[in-house]
Amino acid sequence: MPARLSRAARVLTGGALAAAALATTAAMPVTAAHPAGHGHRASASAPGRPAGRGLRPSPRASSAALWIHIAAGGGHTCGIRMGNTLWCWGANANGQLGIGPTGDQDLPRQITYPTTRWASVTAGDADTCATRTDGTLWCWGWNDFGQLGIGPTGEQDSPQQVTSPASTGWTSTAAGDVHTCATRARTLWCWGDGTAGQLGSGITRSVSTPRQVQQPARAGWILITGGSQHSCATRTDGTLWCWGYNGDGELGTGTTTSHDTPQQVTS
Repeated sequence: MPARLSRAARVLTGGALAAAALATTAAMPVTAAHPAGHGHRASASAPGRPAGRGLRPSPRASSAALWIHIAAGGGHTCGIRMGNTLWCWGANANGQLGIGPTGDQDLPRQITYPTTRWASVTAGDADTCATRTDGTLWCWGWNDFGQLGIGPTGEQDSPQQVTSPASTGWTSTAAGDVHTCATRARTLWCWGDGTAGQLGSGITRSVSTPRQVQQPARAGWILITGGSQHSCATRTDGTLWCWGYNGDGELGTGTTTSHDTPQQVTS
């Protein structure tokens, strides 16, 4: 073959190899050198041009746990994942993580007793309460004011069942700093520190087992939330009621007078 033709053949052959190399590069998946989040990859015709449609997101985005309920306390956090498993992390000096006598945890740790089927969770200053799908209520952590609702016992580092006024039928729960409230069959019960009237039952002392809120009526309660030293709840008729400490007007009643029974918010 003449030298000129041989050189041309070599040029054509080299061009084909280069085109194949470019095609291979364009078909390669995005790598750490060109992360998917930047949306760019090399192109034979226009390097730096945004990649076309069809790039798949990183599989890591779909591997994270899916959370369905979460609650934060004074220095700890708890959450329920898909599958109704319960996990807690953070401060654990008072057993508020429910995982036994261990130290603080900077990653979620699963509560293994009673295992799964958790429905909702709330966190106080250093205590935690949660309901399960079978209607039972469990509390653990600091208990100096009776905020666990299990009687005058010390702090607990694993879940303890609340059995008064009944062991089942609980639907939701909410914690303040050192008091707790929960609904059961549309009735409302509170326990723990009551010195500011935050239990709503007309007393200003602490109680270690659930005490029913009877005003404006025993039944008809739906949702409850707890502040530092006050509580608020809604009823089936859509009305809102608050009680407890009111030095900053947190009860929404138009005054700064504290109340130990529910007061309707009308504005």
